Amino acid sequence: MEWVERAMEGAAVQTDARGLMPLAEARAIVTGAQAFRRGTGASRGGAWVWEADTLWAALLSLETAEEFVREASRLVWRFHPRGKDNVAPVERYGEGALPWLARFVDAEGRLCNVPWCVVPCLQALGGDEAFARVWSVRDVVEHEREGPGPFAPDAEGDVPEDFFAPGSALAAPTPDADGFAIGWVYAQGGAGFVALAKQAGTGDARACRMLRSLAFCHPAEAFDPVRDALGEEEARALFARAEAPTELDARSVLALLVANDDWPALAPDAPEDAFVALRLVAAREPEGDVWGVLLERVGGSDEASLRVDTWAWGVNAPGGHAETREIEADEPDEEAIGAMDLRPEGMTARGVFDAGPSVAARALVEQNAVFCSHDEARQLLGLSDEAEILVDTTRFAHVPPGTGSLRDVATYRSLAEALAARDAARFEPGTPNTDFRDHAVWPVGTPAADAVGGDA
Repeated sequence: MEWVERAMEGAAVQTDARGLMPLAEARAIVTGAQAFRRGTGASRGGAWVWEADTLWAALLSLETAEEFVREASRLVWRFHPRGKDNVAPVERYGEGALPWLARFVDAEGRLCNVPWCVVPCLQALGGDEAFARVWSVRDVVEHEREGPGPFAPDAEGDVPEDFFAPGSALAAPTPDADGFAIGWVYAQGGAGFVALAKQAGTGDARACRMLRSLAFCHPAEAFDPVRDALGEEEARALFARAEAPTELDARSVLALLVANDDWPALAPDAPEDAFVALRLVAAREPEGDVWGVLLERVGGSDEASLRVDTWAWGVNAPGGHAETREIEADEPDEEAIGAMDLRPEGMTARGVFDAGPSVAARALVEQNAVFCSHDEARQLLGLSDEAEILVDTTRFAHVPPGTGSLRDVATYRSLAEALAARDAARFEPGTPNTDFRDHAVWPVGTPAADAVGGDA
């Protein structure tokens, strides 16, 4: 019981045989309290202990869940236990803590997360009753504070009284309420998806929409536990009612790829972003529907700006820009420049007055000495060592400069098909526009656009 042990340590408790505060001591502290506030603090056992720390340890040391619910429900809650992910009441009292947690949801379905352990505790409880309570929540209200954390000696301390003023009626569940429910589903794992699918089966439009959204991103994670629990026929019927996919398809892959506007540009005007190369890597796990797509862009025009920027999308990836790596490169000799056709006379952006760094970076690309390895790509995408690399190319059609999105480019639509089918042959690179030579149209020394009053 990690959180319970931390509570005893945080309050410098001399524990009994249960590993808790002695029962008589705990009861005396609890019955003497009217509210859960930070209170005063003192140094004890080498740690700073607030009155709230002691009262929290005492509440966790009561004999039964019923006693905890009775006493905790009597208190006015104006402060928090330590740790925003604190689930000590669930560790200690299990589902017996639910009646206390339910008190923080008002008649309008507004969940007040003070103390801040209410949300993680509700999400940690499984079962039909817990799901019903979670599903009834129509908004989640958090108290936000600036400055030091509430346990710092110079912090404000208790949550102010005006925070608890009644709110207006809620017309529909808010995005925060949906996020709370989704958090419960994922916290419960397979059982969470079973509960959500059953709710969708009642015709609940919100549950159908949520199941469809979650399954769209990761169909096997959503469908498989429902099938295992309810059987193939019933599971498919529930997913059909929600119009939720049961297996990965190209639409879901493409939807994640274009979920935001964060993808690399080929040839921006800024010299520090001068284009050198773009690499595309796509991989999928041998089992299940976990996939990932990586784009690496080499750019820059001087020693300070030369770099590789990486974008990563997929089930376990960030969904946009993931990292930047600086690179160092030595300019090749004249013979190598000619042999590799590095074209030092042409730059991919205006405002470049020294061709050397760009040419050096181009040489690294030609020598395949700048991109990450397949193992590093898998790691960036959150994939296992067994994930199959389906695509790895630097010659393909990317979004043309200044126009469109990934969805508009046939390359990425075919990439989604290849990933969904786990078939590299379905990838069609299109007419490549990722060679720096196609964009190296500016002579060295051409003034930057802002130096000549804008684009000519």
